[in-house]
Amino acid sequence: MRNDPEQYQSGRKARDNFSIALALANGHAACLAPFLRCRFGVRALGVDAVIGMLILFVYAEASHAPEIGGFFCIWFLAVWLQRRQANKLAKSGWTVHSRYTGYPWVAMKILRVRDELNAKGVADPVVCIIAGLLIQRVSPALGNFIFLGAFSFAFQVGIERRLMRMRRLGMQDAQIEQRMLARQIRGGGNGF
Repeated sequence: MRNDPEQYQSGRKARDNFSIALALANGHAACLAPFLRCRFGVRALGVDAVIGMLILFVYAEASHAPEIGGFFCIWFLAVWLQRRQANKLAKSGWTVHSRYTGYPWVAMKILRVRDELNAKGVADPVVCIIAGLLIQRVSPALGNFIFLGAFSFAFQVGIERRLMRMRRLGMQDAQIEQRMLARQIRGGGNGF
């Protein structure tokens, strides 16, 4: 089997394109998450929020809609408040993954969704669709931006689920390998 440089470049380009798509989805989701979620990890609204800010600037320029500027100001305040809350919680000893994308309080408390991943992957997108359609009547540009958030949230959660599955499989494989090695050390064979 030969190493094909074109095939390597093609695979690398696909990974790069996927990384860009994920960064854009995370950035777009960060533009809406501060309104739908609370108790973020201390790093959750860091890089993603910066990407979100750039997305908002580009979208505001492309749409020529002044209300996007107003949304930006409200969003910036929401991000600041969420980051402040995250830092206070961390200082008080509350432990959560530093990149935790927040507790979906709108879906869990108001819509009564019981599972957090379903709240983030199904209910948050539904809220974006409904809110986007309602806001489109007043501001088509802002309504479309919020509506498209449904796809960003769904993509983000889909990738998160896939990564968690791969991590679980890796941990399961490691556990099996450790049992096999322990048997070998005890002299009890070499099979799985």
